[in-house]
Amino acid sequence: MTDNIIPPTPKVLLTLLIAFGSYFPVMAQDPEFTQFYANPMYLNPAFAGSAQAGRVGINFRNQWASIDNAFRTFSVSYDQYVKGVAGGLGIQFIHDGAGSGTFHSNSVVGVYAFQTALNRKYNLNFGGKVGFTDKSVKWDEMTFGDMIDPYQGFIYESNEIRPRQSRNYLDLSVGALIYSKNIFAGVAVYHLHEPITGLVGDSRLSRRYSVHAGTNIEIGDQFTGKYTFSPNLLYTKQGEFEQLNMGLYFKSGVITAGVWYRSTDAIILLFGVKTTKYNIGYSYDMTISRLTMASGGAHELSFVLQIPRKRPHINYKQIPCALF
Repeated sequence: MTDNIIPPTPKVLLTLLIAFGSYFPVMAQDPEFTQFYANPMYLNPAFAGSAQAGRVGINFRNQWASIDNAFRTFSVSYDQYVKGVAGGLGIQFIHDGAGSGTFHSNSVVGVYAFQTALNRKYNLNFGGKVGFTDKSVKWDEMTFGDMIDPYQGFIYESNEIRPRQSRNYLDLSVGALIYSKNIFAGVAVYHLHEPITGLVGDSRLSRRYSVHAGTNIEIGDQFTGKYTFSPNLLYTKQGEFEQLNMGLYFKSGVITAGVWYRSTDAIILLFGVKTTKYNIGYSYDMTISRLTMASGGAHELSFVLQIPRKRPHINYKQIPCALF
């Protein structure tokens, strides 16, 4: 008789835990991308229009790859400099899903960044973004322990109390960047009014603070070859959650390689290719926390398409950040 028992597998249980737990206050944190500068407006709205050309960005992240459909996040964006508004305009769509689409959120974000020169050496960008997000859960596709018969599997109705099926809200964020030829620093504050996002109760999305900085160190010459090292730092705090990222990029010609250390959590390895028209990047988060590599880490892909301007912006100064 025991051969007929149909227990849920650990992967199924963990996926359900992710899908269900994602809308409780303890899990109310933002999706994360680790190719920070391949998705610049997500990192800081002050990056809008920071490229000389129009820019189309596509990013995909598969979090905890060994767990079926744990977290998958997709982003597509467009931004460009517009002389008439003295800055950059951008728009971004973000989809975040868990548990084969059982839980998902969709966001549409508009971004504006004012750009000005402080003096001959330093420039300042100040940006803001307004977003609309819809979160929902497919309750009928979820399974719980009280639905299981030890011999026949999932045959019972669950007695779990159903939460609301969806929640939508407005979201406001701001950021600033200061930069010169070889150094930059930025700060951003997300979810200024801490919107109510919970499907159970009135839990709020905690305000998130971010500080990031980096520099370019160029070595070599036209005879031996030119190389660029770029050390970077990113600190984030959201509620009780804190994260410190320290990274180093190496660039030679069209090739960029990088490594990041995310405090007590992961080592991130990155490889990217840049041409005059597009950038392609791949990164892998190698888990070193108690979650261990059983999670499969995280895979992330990025594609950025540059659209040339017919009339270059005369006062344009490139932010010396990495591309991935």
